Amino acid sequence: MDTHKNAFSVLSRRAILAASVAGAGTLAFATPALAAGDLRAVPKLPGEVSRLATATSRTGKRRYEVIDVVVVGDRARLFVPHTTPPSRNTGTTMLWYYHARNGSHTALSSAFAYSADLAVDRGIVSICPTYGGSIWTSKRALEIQAAVAAWASSVWRIDASLLRSDSGGGPLLTWAYGTRMLPNILGAYLSNSSYDLEERAMSEPDKVLPHYADLAAVAAANPARLPPSVWRGARLRITGSSDDVVVPFAKHGMALRAAALPVAKEATIRIHAGEGTGGHTVPSFTNKEMLETFQRWLAEGPVPGPETPPTPLSGAGTYENGSDTIVTTGIWSTLHASADSGGSIAQSSSVGASATLTFTGTSVSWISRLTSSSGVNDVQLDGVTVATIDGYSATARSRQTVWSSGRLPAGPHTVTISRGGSRHPASTGSTLILDAFVVGEVTSPPATAVPTPIAEWSFTESRAPFASAIAGAPALRQGTGSAARRVTTPFGAGIDLNGSTDYLTVPRTELGPLNLGASTGAVTVAAWVLTSDSNSACLAGVWEESTVGALRSYALFNNLPQYGGWERVCMHVSKRGGPTPGYPFSRDYSVEPRRLSRGVWQLHVGTYDGAVAVSYLDGTATAYPSYTDALGATYAKNPYVYPDGLNAAPGDFVVGANGRDGVMINQYRGTLARVRVWDRALTAEQVRELYTLEKVTLS
Repeated sequence: MDTHKNAFSVLSRRAILAASVAGAGTLAFATPALAAGDLRAVPKLPGEVSRLATATSRTGKRRYEVIDVVVVGDRARLFVPHTTPPSRNTGTTMLWYYHARNGSHTALSSAFAYSADLAVDRGIVSICPTYGGSIWTSKRALEIQAAVAAWASSVWRIDASLLRSDSGGGPLLTWAYGTRMLPNILGAYLSNSSYDLEERAMSEPDKVLPHYADLAAVAAANPARLPPSVWRGARLRITGSSDDVVVPFAKHGMALRAAALPVAKEATIRIHAGEGTGGHTVPSFTNKEMLETFQRWLAEGPVPGPETPPTPLSGAGTYENGSDTIVTTGIWSTLHASADSGGSIAQSSSVGASATLTFTGTSVSWISRLTSSSGVNDVQLDGVTVATIDGYSATARSRQTVWSSGRLPAGPHTVTISRGGSRHPASTGSTLILDAFVVGEVTSPPATAVPTPIAEWSFTESRAPFASAIAGAPALRQGTGSAARRVTTPFGAGIDLNGSTDYLTVPRTELGPLNLGASTGAVTVAAWVLTSDSNSACLAGVWEESTVGALRSYALFNNLPQYGGWERVCMHVSKRGGPTPGYPFSRDYSVEPRRLSRGVWQLHVGTYDGAVAVSYLDGTATAYPSYTDALGATYAKNPYVYPDGLNAAPGDFVVGANGRDGVMINQYRGTLARVRVWDRALTAEQVRELYTLEKVTLS
């Protein structure tokens, strides 16, 4: 123990602080240590690559782990108190250190060791990644910052973030604070820190410009160019010296205070005598003062947001990005292009970025641009997460309806889109993009009025052809080699199919009103189903998988195995008539996540309104907000967003199977009754009413 005390006396606070200017990362903060790390007190962290001997804080004698992790290729060091192990249930305070140029993650055990060791006594987790400092606010630095923030938030429930920078760590700290890249920031302490990155690039181009494409790229990520409004409610403690010739205090620390002071909760400054080479050495008083400042901020808690007067709710209409009615969090930028709704999109890469619209209406849709740098983002409706949307596309696609609510009860609602922490494997970023919100208002027909279908086959004839009960719709013929039988069901007559040779069809030459891709572009298919089938099955629709012509359009299926539809009701839709681009098959179908039942009558319904497909089982559609397929794409399956429309090329309408170049596949085994088609998407209320009216027959 005496050896450790002697080692600490040699390693003075001033020596540690002086090392921060040079970015040294090799000094050891000597504390009493166990022979090995304690995995019982602090379990192995995700991405952990090394763990030093368990350390003991010098003042409070508190045990803590010194752990290195790797996140997206960047190494970070943490001091984790035994009193603050990983937990998503208990709130944690995290102290984020931003080291000087040429430093690394090991600065936590050298330049920042004294204060980080004292922070252990307060139960604070300290972290010092390698990013920043030497690579400033470059694209790579910002990508790593976002990834490390997401990593830390997945390990701890971070109730408060505190920030500290020395020298070249200042630009990334101020950018991260100004754009709220970290969770629940309470304030920041800056010592002899840079701020105006363009000034740094002009003064030391050899140190800054290699990390940027040009000066324009430096300006785009210069925290000194952030609007002063980003500092509203911020807390800043800034120390520096007028003798500092390396980072002139007037151009950096004082300039930051001047920008923040009008709107910040607190922006104070302390000028000290210059120390060391060029007056740039960080003085020792900053350790104690920083922790005292942080302790006061923790006691004060978060800064309350400004009170805003109530505003009238937005009604039906299109609300472009930038609208005063849309409330955003995080930093957003605007990109202009004529292909977008209103001529622009808004985008954000800030951690926790969101856009919220409160409205009154019966539907809402999110319009976006799909890009190669978009992420996987969440949709909340009235406080409930209802969908996860993957915005990735190898080629940019503008004005895309990426999510729609379907029919909502009339009245006030709130929709929020928020930036998620994941992305498609091929995406180069995790950007959240808003083009516009579109709010709809439907007043008629009444929600419970089920409209008359355009076709209904009741199978009252003794044998095929089976006429439609609705005038103008074609009859169903017996398929080639088929011997489908009329049988008695609780709903009147029905049709029994053997799952191998039986099917009914309307030839494409007689398709008429069933060619909905050439008319309304919307459809509902419904049938009462008594299945004994364990294979994929097409119940009814126009779905010809032809190699000589693109003839898929719409169809109600069961048991589709490729994209989340096994043992479930599926509604397939297609505009192109072939496989989904980039996929071997068509992934474009909605899935009701509840499993279907065999040997009992159930109502299967699929709807498509030109924007989204929805699958229903027994009158209800259950949300299926997130599904990740074999290619790594993540998207919602119920409802399934598909804004492309329906194929207008006429194909055969088939009940009980679908064709593939003259060969019937996906044959259905079981009984069907009341097979119907509408030229519109029934609302959720109408499907529920349909089930309610007809289920009484079963009793």
